[in-house]
Amino acid sequence: MSEAELHILKSRLQMGMWNKAERGDIINHPPVGYIRSLSARNGEGDFVINPDEQVQSVVRLIFETFARRGSVNSLLRWLVKHDVKLPIRPHFCNTRGELEWRRPNRATLANMLHHPICAGAYRWEHRETDPRKKIAGRPTTGRMFKSHNDCRVLIRNRFPAYITWEEFEKNAQKMTENSKIGKALSAPRHGPSVLSGLIKCGRCGASMMVGYANVNAASGAKTLRYTCMRDAIDYGVETCQSLSGAVLEAFVCCRLFHLRLWNSAWRRVSTLNTNANSSMIIGSSDSRDHATKSNSAASVQCCRSRSPTGGTRTGTSLG
Repeated sequence: MSEAELHILKSRLQMGMWNKAERGDIINHPPVGYIRSLSARNGEGDFVINPDEQVQSVVRLIFETFARRGSVNSLLRWLVKHDVKLPIRPHFCNTRGELEWRRPNRATLANMLHHPICAGAYRWEHRETDPRKKIAGRPTTGRMFKSHNDCRVLIRNRFPAYITWEEFEKNAQKMTENSKIGKALSAPRHGPSVLSGLIKCGRCGASMMVGYANVNAASGAKTLRYTCMRDAIDYGVETCQSLSGAVLEAFVCCRLFHLRLWNSAWRRVSTLNTNANSSMIIGSSDSRDHATKSNSAASVQCCRSRSPTGGTRTGTSLG
């Protein structure tokens, strides 16, 4: 089969998938708060709201609380404080498809709030791959996420909804504004930290984040701290631990300085030992050569002294 035929077949398969997506018929795993019913749409299968009333009440509570508090971080902390669990149906492992109640986390909440299905809309191709950002040997790299308005296919009123379309767009706008504020208030990249990205928490093993205070001070001095906030960011719990960056970096730099001096001294001693050993080897070799020559000369002299007058011929052994 030629490359042209393969290209034509691939184009036909791609067009067929696009046509199916434009009808809203390509569905995968159901999001939180929904299940896939095989009897829906005249037996074709479709997403429907989970019939469990507890699941419905928790999902509606999440949208109501976000509208009231205005940020994912505040929503997460409120859920943790009131011990509210999320209804999750795993897509893999032994408990696939079974309802499980898990502690809330930032990624799941963000996906729920960003997904237009909560407002009854169908989207397709909200993720695409940028060839310029792909890394060789890593097939999952280079993915880019689009907003619901930039998706190739967006069909409103396709599924049963938890909230209205206006409420969904208001939530999306609020999260976009929060993201812009967070980028504007983030710590500067080129700070005085020496160990940024190298410090691991001794309790949980997560990477410790760098924080600066007094960034806008007139003196220009910046107070440096390392804080373990991975679980606090993802699960809304308390900060694991925090310590002064100035004290830690002074200790590490001092140890590195002494280690460098010790390595330099060790290389010098090793060089001296190598030179001394070479001199000893050369000296012992010269001594052995001199002794061999002396022994040979003594043997010849002895043989000559016992020449024919002594009854022994030159060149015969003395044994």
